Order: sequence, then C-alpha cells, then structure tokens
Amino acid sequence: MPDVLVRVRDLKVYYPLFRGFVQRLLGGGARFVRAVDGISFEVQRGEVFGLVGESGCGKSTAGRSLMGLTPIEEGEIVLEFPSASAKPQFIRPRELKMACVAWWAVSAAYLATAIYYGVSGSALFPFGLVATVPGPYVDALGIVGSVQVLLGLALWLLRPWSRRPARLVAGIGAAIAFASLPWGLLLFGVEVGILVYLGTPDPSGLVRRQGLLLPATKFTLTKDGILEGIPRAEQQTWFERWFIGPRTVRTAGFSWVLKQLRGKVQIVYQDPHAALNPALTVGELLRHALQAHAPIAPGGTRASSRLEEVNAKALKLLDDVGLRPPDQFFAKQSTDMSGGQKQRVVIARALAPKPLLLVADEPVAMLDMSIRAKVLELLLDLKEKYGLTYVFITHDLATAKLVCDRIAIMYLGRLVEAGEARRIYADPKHPYTRALLQAIPIPDPSRRTKKELPKGEVPDAVFPPAGCRFHPRCPVALPTCGWEGRDFLDYLEERWIDPSNSDEEAALGPIEDWKSEDLGASRSVRKGDPEVIVARVQAALKEAPKPLAEAVDRVALELDRVVVSFRPPARLEPKEVEGRIVECLLY
Repeated sequence: MPDVLVRVRDLKVYYPLFRGFVQRLLGGGARFVRAVDGISFEVQRGEVFGLVGESGCGKSTAGRSLMGLTPIEEGEIVLEFPSASAKPQFIRPRELKMACVAWWAVSAAYLATAIYYGVSGSALFPFGLVATVPGPYVDALGIVGSVQVLLGLALWLLRPWSRRPARLVAGIGAAIAFASLPWGLLLFGVEVGILVYLGTPDPSGLVRRQGLLLPATKFTLTKDGILEGIPRAEQQTWFERWFIGPRTVRTAGFSWVLKQLRGKVQIVYQDPHAALNPALTVGELLRHALQAHAPIAPGGTRASSRLEEVNAKALKLLDDVGLRPPDQFFAKQSTDMSGGQKQRVVIARALAPKPLLLVADEPVAMLDMSIRAKVLELLLDLKEKYGLTYVFITHDLATAKLVCDRIAIMYLGRLVEAGEARRIYADPKHPYTRALLQAIPIPDPSRRTKKELPKGEVPDAVFPPAGCRFHPRCPVALPTCGWEGRDFLDYLEERWIDPSNSDEEAALGPIEDWKSEDLGASRSVRKGDPEVIVARVQAALKEAPKPLAEAVDRVALELDRVVVSFRPPARLEPKEVEGRIVECLLY
C-alpha cells in the first residue's frame, strides 16, 4: 500500500475576473484572484494533515481542488490509493450493442452486393439503383464487408472497454468505409455516429461508457481534467486527440473515472445548514448517496438496490455518527435538527461511499463551543473505525493542535511553514506562524505575554505583494523581502494620518498624484519645486521603517517626474529548517 496518498506539486488555482460577454468576445482584462499560487505538500496515509490560515488564504480552495471541484490553473495533484480488492465488472453499454448491430447490418450489405453481382452480373446500390460495375470493385466490397464485420466484432468484445480504444476501432472502420462508396456512405455515417457517441460527454455516460470497470487506484488531476494513467510528459498530437479522444476526463460532468474519485475522496462542508437539502428527510439524503455510489452489477443494474438494504446501511451510518436511536432521526428533516446534529448528518453522508480521504473544511466553525469538542472527538473515532485520512482545514490553531499530526500554514495562496504539529507549536519559525500562535487566547492571566500581531490588512490576492507576501505586515522584515512602490505609498498614507505632518503632505501632494509601478513609485513635478519634493521624500524615508528605507535603490528626477525605485527582491524558496519546511528569507 502507498504511504503517500496525496502529492500536490506546484498547485495554482486562479479565479478570473471581468468575465462579461463583451470582454469574452473582444478579450482583454485578464485579471485573476490568485487563490492558490504554487503550493506543494504531501499527505501520508492514515494521518490528519492540517491546512491552517486566515480567511481568504486559499486553504478551502486547495481542499476543493483535491476532489476536482475547482479547476486547476497549473500544477498537478496525484492521489494514489491502496489497490482495490473488488473484482472488475464487465458492462457492455446498451447503445454500443445497438451501434454494433447497425454496423453489422450495413456490412452485410457489402457481402450481399458481392453475392448479388456474382449471380446476376450487376451490383445493387442504395436507393434502388442497379448498375454494371467492374468486378474488382465488387470484390473489394466483399473484402471490405468482411473486414468491417471483424472490426465490429472487435468493438463488441473489447476488454477493457474504454472510450479511446473504441474510438480508434470505429475510426479505422470509418476510414475504410469512406473509401468504398456508395455503400460505404451509409456505413461511414453509422461509424461517424459511433465516433461522436464515444467522444461526447453526457450525463447518461456514467453507465453507458463503462464496459470492463477496472477499479482505479491512481488519479492525476491537471488543468485539462483527470489524467487516464498516461505519463504527463508525453505530448498528445492533434490527430490523436481528434481521432482517439483526449487523454483526460473533464471534471465538469460525469464519467466512470470521476465517479471512482468521488467515492474515494469526500468533503465535509463548513456550513451544515447549506449543505443539506431542507426538502429531503435524513433518510432520503443518505439513500441518495448510498445509491449513487453503489457498485454496478453485470447487466447495468446497481447492486444493493433493494430499499431495505439501503435503509439498513443508512441507519448504521446514523448510529456511527452518534445520532441515536437512528430510527428517530431517519424520518426527520434537516430543519428539525440542531446545528451539531446537522453536521453529524453531513459527516454520515460523506461516509456513505466509504471514502479513504476526507476533506474536513472547517467542520466545527459553525458550531457552538459546547459541542465542538464532541464533533472533533467523533471525527477522530471515525478515523480509526473507517481507516480514514483527513485533510483538516481550519483557521483555529488551537483546534489544529488537538487533532492534526502535521500542519501547513497558508498565507495569501502560499505555504509559509509546514511540518509536524508538535514541532511547529513548540518552536515556530516563520513570523506569520508566530503571530497566529500569539493570537490564541490564554485564559490564565499570569501566563499572558506581550503579543506582536501583524499590522494592517491582508493584501489583495489579485495583486499580491512581490517576494514574501507577508513582508508588508511582518515585524522582522528584511530589505530584500520584496518592497515595492505601493509599500512606499502605504507608508506615506499612514504617515500623513498624524496632523503634524500636514506640511509634508502639502509639499508631496495627495496620494492620488502618485503612481505605483512594480518596484517604483512616481509623481509629476509640474506643480511645485522638484528639488523640494525630492528632499521631502528623502526626509520621509529617513524616518521610515529600516527595512523599507534600506530597500530603496534611489530617489531621482526623471524628466518631469520624481521616481522612488526599490531593489529587486531576493529569490524566495522553501527551505528545510529543523525538521520543517519554511518559506522565509530569515533562514
């Protein structure tokens, strides 16, 4: 069995902005919210891995990406599960049977034409046409008919049945049929229909495209979808993509590969009130999940489809999550239950497919303090009972300390520190991690110390800071952390809050006159003395925080503008520091 269930490599998830009709039509305005911007981590089998950070840092987006619920911009997610013990099931799609019968019927016309020619000396063509044709053409029709029958048989007996090999067989048949007109015109149309059928996603494709259902154990999620076991390094040619089909299955829709992924990875949402349909009873909610992920028996019917068996499994799930007696909750609606009971129903529904990985997206954030500990204890008990692996998402470091084996601290789409929970809590290395730990309330007044909390607000994820993204709020920032022109403007705006600096504000002009451009800030000096403005800027920088002041490369006049330029930031890479990964220039 693999020890690593999840490998996330350079994951990026962006949400586009300004997606109106005119902009889609004409282009332009390509701005994105960089929710997740290049993170990498691994989740070991059987552990509780925590993603911790402030609201808006991208932790929930990262969790949703593990299920394919959020499209990936760059990078990949590899999920490798233990080998399934279930035997493969063979299901031949009903529509494929009908297509093969039509294929053989038209192929039989090839052979009938050849036989009719041998008897009467003329060929019978479609639409009642009878013409005298050369004997070699009719002989070729007989050969083509025989080949088409064999190709139809190959498509019928194809194991494992898959969309891509089936398209290949049908494509070869279509090419041969096109070369043997006019009878080939009918067969060409049939086979083109089969190609379109095998290549077009459809909600009913969940059943009809299956054939030999081999239990999947490895999934690779990329920008194009779920990779079907082909190495990503191999580039697919346009002909192969058009003729055989893409190597990936789109996550927006239904497919057998996606169905297996949903069965192995489930999610517990933060808000149990929004996660449950108020029009359905608890029993109906659980029955839907159990029936949707029930194994499919030969013949296309779902196993364990009897209502009594499904109800028995639903009652057992309710009992496992602590809703006892389960009979009393089975017929209730979610509106008749408390918040804690609703969250237990959400957990029970997530357990219905018997997943191996459970993404817990702040499962106790919406609950009262009195029942949080009970729900966390329930999650730990279910982990042992069902052999689960958790990706636990939270903004509360105190909760993460209680349940997580390893944690990763996220800030503005990046991982700033990751490692064993006990080491990070005992000796945090990144300044942001220290700030989060200091924000935990301490009930004992005698143990309270001075807290150095981050200043300001979380920056805009559309335009994240250069270099280290925490540097504008960091109490121990360095001159090489990535200071920019907008940092200088923020400093001026904060400085001018003090009424004693009103003369300086009048000399340098309002903030609206300044323009920030990457590593510099500038303003026009057409109004005012340029030398005075330069002197005022230099005087203000002398009183600025030391890292900001030392990061300035020069203050100069360029044509009719005063320009404040900053040095480029140092290269920021994750480093291993005392048994954990830290992304900080202090190490």
